[in-house]
Amino acid sequence: MSSLSLYEDRLARELEGEDFAVAVVTATKPDFYKQAPLVTAADDAGLPCFVLHTGQHYDDVL
Repeated sequence: MSSLSLYEDRLARELEGEDFAVAVVTATKPDFYKQAPLVTAADDAGLPCFVLHTGQHYDDVL
């Protein structure tokens, strides 16, 4: 099973029975810090949320 399949399965489980999800699109390391509160707020509100990283300025740590 590819890593993409694992992510697709996880996303499908998260979205099961939901009409929408919050997509947080990020590209650079500073974006992760700036957008982290959005992910936290969505989680606190019980909203399905996922982060989409564009791969710009790729870093193994991210």
